[in-house]
Amino acid sequence: MCASFHPKEDLVVSASLDQTVRVWDISALKKKTASPGDDMLRLSQMNTDLFGGVDAVVKYVLEGHDRGVNWVAFHPTLPLIVSGADDRQVKLWRMNDTKAWEVDTLRGHMNNVSCVMFLVKQDIIASNSEDKSIRVWDATKRTGIQTFRREHDRFWILAAHPEMNLLAAGHDSGMIVFKLERERPAFAVSGNALFYTKDRFLRFYEFSSQKDTQVIPIRRPGSTSLNQSPRTLSYSPTENAVLICSDVDGGSYELYVIPKDSIARGDSVPDAKRGSGVSAVFVARNRFAVLDRSSNQVLVKNLKNEIVKKAQLPLPADAIFYAGTGNLLCRSEDRVYIFDLQQRLVLGDLQTPFVKYIVWSNDMESIALLSKHAIIIANKKLVHQCTLHETIRVKSGAWDENGVFIYTTLNHIKYCLPNGDSGIIRTLDVPIYITKVSENSIFCLDRDGKNRVIIIDATEYMFKLSLLKKRYDHVMSMIRNSQLCGQAMIAYLQQKGFPEVALHFVKDERTRFNLALESGNIQIAVASAKEIDEKDHWYRLGVEALRQGNAGIVEYAYQRTKNFERLSFLYLITGNMDKLTKMLKIAEVKNDVMGQFHNALYLGDVRERVKIMENAGHLPLAYITASVHGLEDVVERLAGELGEDIPSLPKGKVPSVLIPPRPVICGADWPLLRVMRGIFEGGLDAAGKGGEEEVEGMDGDWGEELDMVDVNGFDNGDVTAILEDGEVGEEENEEGGWDLEDLELPAELETPQVSTNTRSTVFVAPTPGMPVNQIWIQKSSLAGEHAAAGNFDTAMRLLKRQLGIQNFDPLRPLFLDLLTGSHSYLRAFSSVPVLSLAVERGWSESSSPNVRGPPALICSFSQLEEKLRAGYRSTTAGKFSEALRIFTSILHTIPLIVVESRREVDEIKELIIIVKEYVLGLQMELKRREMKDNPIRQQELAAYFTHLNLQLAHQRLALLNAMTVCFKAKNLATAGNFARRLLESNPANENQAKTARQVLQASERNNNNVCELNYDYRNPFVVCGATYVPIYQGQRYATCPYCSSRFVPTQDGRMLQDSSARVHRSDDLQEKAKILQTSELANMVINRFSFRGSGPERARGEYVNKLISIRRCKKTKKEEMAEEPGIGISRTAEEKGEEEEEKETVDPDLFCCLLQPTSSDTDSDYVTIRRFLLYRKALSGTLRRRDWRCNGKGYVAYRNYIRRPRNWENVQIPSFHSTPSNSGRWVPSPNPLSLLYEGESWSSSRDLRALASGHRTSFSSSASDSDRPRRQRTEPAYSFVGMHFIFDQCRSSVTVLKFGHMSSDILAYGASDGTLTVCTVADPPSVIAQLTGHSKEVTDFDFSSNNQYIASSSADKTVRVWEISKGICIRVTYSASSQLCIRFHPVNNNFLSVGNANKEINVINFSTGRIIHKTVIDGEVTSMDHDHTGNLIFCGDAKGSVYSISMNSHTGALSRSHRDRSGNKHKSPITTVQYRSFSLLARGPVLLTCSQDGSFSFFSVALEIQGYLTLRCSLKLIPRVHGISRASFCPLLSLEKGEYIVTGSEDSNVYFYDLTKPRNTCVNKLQGHRFPVIDVAWNHGENLLASSDLYGTVIIWRRAKTR
Repeated sequence: MCASFHPKEDLVVSASLDQTVRVWDISALKKKTASPGDDMLRLSQMNTDLFGGVDAVVKYVLEGHDRGVNWVAFHPTLPLIVSGADDRQVKLWRMNDTKAWEVDTLRGHMNNVSCVMFLVKQDIIASNSEDKSIRVWDATKRTGIQTFRREHDRFWILAAHPEMNLLAAGHDSGMIVFKLERERPAFAVSGNALFYTKDRFLRFYEFSSQKDTQVIPIRRPGSTSLNQSPRTLSYSPTENAVLICSDVDGGSYELYVIPKDSIARGDSVPDAKRGSGVSAVFVARNRFAVLDRSSNQVLVKNLKNEIVKKAQLPLPADAIFYAGTGNLLCRSEDRVYIFDLQQRLVLGDLQTPFVKYIVWSNDMESIALLSKHAIIIANKKLVHQCTLHETIRVKSGAWDENGVFIYTTLNHIKYCLPNGDSGIIRTLDVPIYITKVSENSIFCLDRDGKNRVIIIDATEYMFKLSLLKKRYDHVMSMIRNSQLCGQAMIAYLQQKGFPEVALHFVKDERTRFNLALESGNIQIAVASAKEIDEKDHWYRLGVEALRQGNAGIVEYAYQRTKNFERLSFLYLITGNMDKLTKMLKIAEVKNDVMGQFHNALYLGDVRERVKIMENAGHLPLAYITASVHGLEDVVERLAGELGEDIPSLPKGKVPSVLIPPRPVICGADWPLLRVMRGIFEGGLDAAGKGGEEEVEGMDGDWGEELDMVDVNGFDNGDVTAILEDGEVGEEENEEGGWDLEDLELPAELETPQVSTNTRSTVFVAPTPGMPVNQIWIQKSSLAGEHAAAGNFDTAMRLLKRQLGIQNFDPLRPLFLDLLTGSHSYLRAFSSVPVLSLAVERGWSESSSPNVRGPPALICSFSQLEEKLRAGYRSTTAGKFSEALRIFTSILHTIPLIVVESRREVDEIKELIIIVKEYVLGLQMELKRREMKDNPIRQQELAAYFTHLNLQLAHQRLALLNAMTVCFKAKNLATAGNFARRLLESNPANENQAKTARQVLQASERNNNNVCELNYDYRNPFVVCGATYVPIYQGQRYATCPYCSSRFVPTQDGRMLQDSSARVHRSDDLQEKAKILQTSELANMVINRFSFRGSGPERARGEYVNKLISIRRCKKTKKEEMAEEPGIGISRTAEEKGEEEEEKETVDPDLFCCLLQPTSSDTDSDYVTIRRFLLYRKALSGTLRRRDWRCNGKGYVAYRNYIRRPRNWENVQIPSFHSTPSNSGRWVPSPNPLSLLYEGESWSSSRDLRALASGHRTSFSSSASDSDRPRRQRTEPAYSFVGMHFIFDQCRSSVTVLKFGHMSSDILAYGASDGTLTVCTVADPPSVIAQLTGHSKEVTDFDFSSNNQYIASSSADKTVRVWEISKGICIRVTYSASSQLCIRFHPVNNNFLSVGNANKEINVINFSTGRIIHKTVIDGEVTSMDHDHTGNLIFCGDAKGSVYSISMNSHTGALSRSHRDRSGNKHKSPITTVQYRSFSLLARGPVLLTCSQDGSFSFFSVALEIQGYLTLRCSLKLIPRVHGISRASFCPLLSLEKGEYIVTGSEDSNVYFYDLTKPRNTCVNKLQGHRFPVIDVAWNHGENLLASSDLYGTVIIWRRAKTR
């Protein structure tokens, strides 16, 4: 019945109806040789073949079946045999070299087993039977795991695909092919990593390095189901946990928490926490949701697999997916919906086909829902955007960074644009599953679970996306540089309304003609019509030209088609009577009677009409026409010819003369609206063929003088030449005319031009110069100067682009004032117009007459200050209408002023915020006074007024007003709140304080409100600038791009009453701000990266040329600061002198580094970033690296004096020669004492070996004084020339010191006696203010972004806010524990982050002093810092842990993201946490931590996964010498790779360390303090280093210039 070969050995197995299975040994067949040579041997061989031989012998006989055996098969790799027989059994046999025996019997079929086989890939046995079923058996456990049945067909044969997961089965009616297991691997993408399952192992794949690592095994006990492979996988990056779901046991999940070091090793086997559930997915950092389908509930569990919450779903669901933190996307049969687990609300739903998979975009703004044959694109609220239908199955998809969805089907990779347009990218040989799309690379998994990278051509869909987003500059670049072609692209462009773009892809003239007509491009249509030269095309061209009113083209098209009727009518409507007369002659020559009559009628020639009718034999009509028009002579002649047949004319009617109408336009084209050329007009004409051959005279007058192209030897307009085309030869004269022949002449020579140098007595007027107004416009990008020049249009355009202003009516008087104020007018003679003279700003008699200065402006910053003070006075006096007018005029004036310095820029920004608050408050107060019949609204407006950022005096008045209004309305609880706030402000007016105390007492006795207000003082809010309603935290709002006022979303797009600007979306404005603030150098760096594909030398050459051109352009401060929207900075004579001085003070080595060639083994990315940072530092650094004066004490002399021995007078000093060192020592003149201690100060040379970034990224080291390297040269970036100044006023230890925000001059330090000292280090250094108020040690402080305020924390359990200019404390916040660290929010300065000894991080509202949010960590918060975006807080605690805390910049909400303990093994308190946005070692943001035991840790920060920290390197100092307090990053000006830090030590020294060196980490040491150094800080210019000690001394060190 069956026989088959063994796949490897020389065996054959056979099945027979004799109920046996036989195994045959056929090895002897290999030994058979060629036929014998003699006849006797040949006869013997013949007998053997006929009667049997010994070449194939039976090795085993397997008996066990009760009936005939139908099928038998070998196992491909194991010594196993499987057989099926009519006894309904499947038997498994094993054999060895000597015997074979039965292993097991598989029972389950109800009829004869017809076929059986092994499937090695799944380790199963498949069998079919005449009982109409196919059964799948586990080959190891010999149990049935799956059954497939048919209703009416018996199965007979099976076959497996040798490579793919396919099984074919033959039955009575035909054949079916099916899969045994699903092939899609379960995977999850997290940032740059991919976690996926393969062969029952969890694997890790890194996209950047394409490194694939096995992580952990995920084997689970067997089950009765075939599909045991994982179906879904969910990953939590912060907890490094994986959630794997499968269909085992009706749906189950397994939770693995992966050790951090097991990803690299892959040898750990963590215990899995299991549970039942149809779907499971992470919904938060340490929470995951499980769907219980039986009860339709979602169970929220923690990482211990414990249920923490249950939520009932509103609709039945069979699967859940991740939809953001705390949200789930639930799937039912015909719809999906988003469910909020916290609020237990449905946030959105969408009706869809059955969804199999979902794919979120990178920004979680869009979602793709994949079903079997459809893709639905929606936004994050499930608002439908588009739907795609496919005829074959959709397999997978992913979003690219441009918002295009890339998906795969069985045999294609396709794309889907946001508007629903789709197309094919490429075909596929085998199906794939996309995991990530990055630029033109697609990362995917195949059916075998192997990672593949497919390179695609993204030109087509990027071109369509650019058209969709109206990025026409990208479109033009792609047209020039890409090979876009094909009918599909042309049809797409036509469909989307861009035929003019498609015109540049087409070479076929007929297609070009059609596209040119569709786009209205008559020029290219004429050129194509000439090439085609068919009547139909000329006719269509004439119709389009007539639609556009282009009479010349219409005339030319009618002439080419000889359409005389239309041509005559064209001459009629254009009033061209001369050519109409010629058309009459043509009709006469052609003997066209109707044409003659029509032309005569158009001309109004009555005699000609009578003549035509007379010649045609219509004498009665000729008689009537002549009679009506009064042609008596013709009437008499015709009457004689007619005789008695004279027609009678009706009597009593006055005839009217039929004359042609007067044309609207005579002999010219229609007037056209003057518009600017489109983005595709002109810029791409060279790409098309029509651009090479243009029609002559296209822009001229297309009347009688039209001269376009030659047609059959005559010019356009010469209608009489038609008579010579041979059609009317019978009418020619008998004489031949002039006998003229063409002459054969040589080529025409160029006519020499008359020399312009010949003398002439004619006076030639001088060429007029450029008007001053135009010079102002060309030189400036400031709206105020454009308005002063009289170009209001460009001024309004600038304001619209920079600030989003739409309504310019309030600015009209300011524009006129600027124009009149920048011009002076002189009267000459009565007959001569008034002379206008431009008034220039900063003009003097010494100014060059050929150099024009900027216009003089009537608006200045000093005037705004005066107006501000006047507004304050009016507000204090209660003149709210006048104050509102003053503040509004300030807002209107600010966009038009020009300031002189960077300081004024900051003051202008602050002024906008101040004035905005007052405008909003005054508007609400005036509105309140109008609403006398609505007491509730009056109370609300008065309450909102108190939450604005006003002056303290006005704040008190607002509180008093609100307290009075609410108290009169019997809202005692609210009135008591205002009274309490008024008393907290310490009012100087005793009457106010007395009234507040009385109201507070009344509210305490009856703390109730009569009416409910829309006011909650506990919940921070801002007030809408249009509706005057509160916008509480968490609510959506729109922002004014000018004054940053907030508005409810319903007011989006409406005009603001205070700034006259239209509200725009914040993301659009931020994008515009980025464009405005992008410097030329940044563009240069971008270009540098784009040259990587064209060779390093050419890239370096272009890079250097751009650097030189930038250096030569003499870019001044004005040009840099002009990028501030709406604010300009003029250049004074002093700044010009500084610019010349700057050329001499720029470090030459710095620019040598910029221009140095790159070696072949140098990382080009690293070199480019390094040079970019160096250039950015060059301008700010060289301006501040001046030759600072020392305070008279040499460094070594002072240091050795305070550290002298007791008997130093008697010390015998050896005589040896010494020179000043370069490492932190400055000796003005050699002296014995300094020579004695010269050996104590040492320096080290940097390790010049390259640090290979790909070999070792994490190490730790120890350092001490014994780690001194060989004496070579000091690290040049960290050499110091001495002390700049010493502050010794403080009588207690200085615990913390800092330089001002973005400042090189302002320094502040706090002491243990509770004082804060603010000083300046500019020449001459001095103390500005001393702030007293804290009763205990100042633990930390921070400057605001404008350095106007200082917020300090203290051990006295208070947080105080100080105004530096006034030297007073303006706000105090009390707490129950010591406040240990404090930071201003880098983006929203209204937030203060404070860490305390109660293990809390509090967010305090700067305006009110109240705590609005808090979070708790595991230890006392000892230090903290923000990232540059303000979305993360990094803090350290007293147990040595470092935390990443997520923070909402708008609401201040906090949530813990990550905790790291790797950098501190001994749980020593963290004293320093410092963030830096970029590091050359980590190629991204980094974090430095320092602990009290002398341990430094250097982390790389992953901002995309909520501040995940990865330890890059660490440094452990010896505790006996280095008891570290605080540390700081060093400047970026080191010219080689390395990460440098500076720190103080208990041995009174300041040390510099390189964290990347395992040995010899110390690169410099500064000695000068007498007591332990507590804190160090760099200034913004990085030329000064400040250090403080336990005795209260603050030393300012001056860094040497880089040589």
